[in-house]
Amino acid sequence: MDLFSFSRLTLFDTCKRRFAYKYVEKFPDPPGSPAVLGKTVHRAYDLYSNGYLFEDAIVTAYLEEGDSTVERSIVESMLTTAIGYKYTGTVEHHFIMQLTDKIKIQGYIDLQPDNTSIPMIVDWKTGFKTYGIFDSWQLPLYAAAVMEKTGDKVIKGVYAFLRFKRIESGIITQNEAFQAIQWAIRTAEEVQSRLELLTVLKIPEAFPARPSPACGNCPWSLLCLRESKGGLDCG
Repeated sequence: MDLFSFSRLTLFDTCKRRFAYKYVEKFPDPPGSPAVLGKTVHRAYDLYSNGYLFEDAIVTAYLEEGDSTVERSIVESMLTTAIGYKYTGTVEHHFIMQLTDKIKIQGYIDLQPDNTSIPMIVDWKTGFKTYGIFDSWQLPLYAAAVMEKTGDKVIKGVYAFLRFKRIESGIITQNEAFQAIQWAIRTAEEVQSRLELLTVLKIPEAFPARPSPACGNCPWSLLCLRESKGGLDCG
């Protein structure tokens, strides 16, 4: 495994056993309703930005990404909020950044505006929580990818919390970008070292469970509980 993403590395940090269920054993992991909502809203904005009328963007996004768990009124409200920021630029920009000889990181930048005074990256958030741009390594890591490509020394990072019609933003310097890269390298190297352990250890031993409140959202928490010799409480 040499290609990683922010979400993959974060999952490993959260619970190594859950990471193994998904990425080593490749158990099916159907998206829950929050993920479906996020994909639907992101797709609707992408379509609108590429010339679709508002209504057509909503309908097409539903057909491609939505299901019955997603309320249309919420998608319409969130798309209206996103449009209201009046950003223009590149949407869903995919990047792959080589971190070491054996580690690459990829991601999708929701929006890189071209009508702002300083370079900016925007990430649409559709969940029920808000937080600052330095509460995780996501935006600093994405900013590092932009800096590598453009040579910019500062990037304004923006989380747009569409449910709350609220923005959290801050200036990401080369220092924060460097720290994000170092976190990604350390975490990816640990993943790789644990994969090598599978020649002598079983998967639950190389990728142990880490019981926490996050277990309540894990699709494999009951399986994890059954296989834990000590009866770990993963629920």
